[in-house]
Formats: sequence, structure tokens, C-alpha cells
Amino acid sequence: MSDFSNLASRFQFGSTRWSMVLDAGKVQGDSAAAARNELLVHYHDAVYRYLVVKLGDPDAAGELFSRFAERVLEIHPFLQRADPEKGRFRDYLRAVLSRMVIDWYRQQAKAPQSLPDEADPTQPEDLGD
Repeated sequence: MSDFSNLASRFQFGSTRWSMVLDAGKVQGDSAAAARNELLVHYHDAVYRYLVVKLGDPDAAGELFSRFAERVLEIHPFLQRADPEKGRFRDYLRAVLSRMVIDWYRQQAKAPQSLPDEADPTQPEDLGD
């Protein structure tokens, strides 16, 4: 298991292997599928660390990383838009992850609040006289 004790590090995105990123953005082909898998392995620790720091909750970070992995494996348009001419992939990846974090917080705000354990929603409250 990875050591995540220094979560506030620079997330260690490492150097970009643009050939892998560009191959991962392709729709078809064995090399595209292999590149997507390799991209997930290559960026797993850095993405997870980033999400833990931004969310402050390892479980939520794991859930959001799963969503990120689904996007990568399903050839989400963000992979197809990656372009070495537009800047560093790590900056682009941080922007994508930042938007995912914002969306996660919005979903949490919209989620219905649970009732206290003692409250029975089928019984009317005793308002007293």
C-alpha cells in the first residue's frame, strides 16, 4: 500500500508521457485501452492524494477517484481534449479534478439531510400545549 503520510506534497504528478496521454484519448484500439490502464496506474497515487487533500475525507476521495477512473476507462472527452500545445497535462488534470470536487460538493449540498435516529417520520411530533 502507498504511503500517504505527506498528503500536502506537490501531489507528485511526475513528468508527462504525452504519447500515453494521447493514446489514451483514442477511441479504439488495443494500444488505446492499454494506455488508459497505464494512465490510471501512473497517476493513481497523485490523483488520490490530491482528492484527499481537497475533500479531507479518504472515503470520499476513494469514491471520487472511482468516478475519475470510470471517466478514463470510458474515454471521457477530457482525455480527447488533452493537448501538449496548450500546456502541461498536470495542470489540465488538476483543473479536471478540481471541477469534479466542486461537483461532488454540489451533490452533497443537494443530498437530503437524514433525520435524527430518534425521529419516526410516520408519527406526528408532540408539540406540547
